[in-house]
Amino acid sequence: MKLALKNGLSFLPITLLLMACQSEPASTEMASSPATAVTSEQGANMSNKLTKQERRPVLKWQQGTVKYLTMEGGFYGIVTDEGKKLLPMGLAPEYRQHGAIVKVKGELIKNMMTIQQWGTPFKITEIELIAPGQKHPPGLVDR
Repeated sequence: MKLALKNGLSFLPITLLLMACQSEPASTEMASSPATAVTSEQGANMSNKLTKQERRPVLKWQQGTVKYLTMEGGFYGIVTDEGKKLLPMGLAPEYRQHGAIVKVKGELIKNMMTIQQWGTPFKITEIELIAPGQKHPPGLVDR
């Protein structure tokens, strides 16, 4: 009796696992890309949401100051003349000058988390140096 009960209980989890693997999703209609039209209303809403999330608005030219911030191991940010904080992704070495005045144009990067937790992640598409800054950030020495 105990052996039959033990065998039955060990068989139950395996059966449930196999049943879960074989179940089909609620909707079998899938779009191959965000631009593909989907016939179901739910699928169309999901497609539109994906498309909107992937869009990154292109910003107009903005002037700002490059700042070296010592948080999280140190990084460069740009504070625009309007007070916006932009976290440039892959800022070229020649523009890594604390206090430099730059003119930038680019795209905001949505839905991205960074360890810096400062400003809005920003992909620079164009940049111009207006006034140079310090080659070495304040408080750092050559190694």
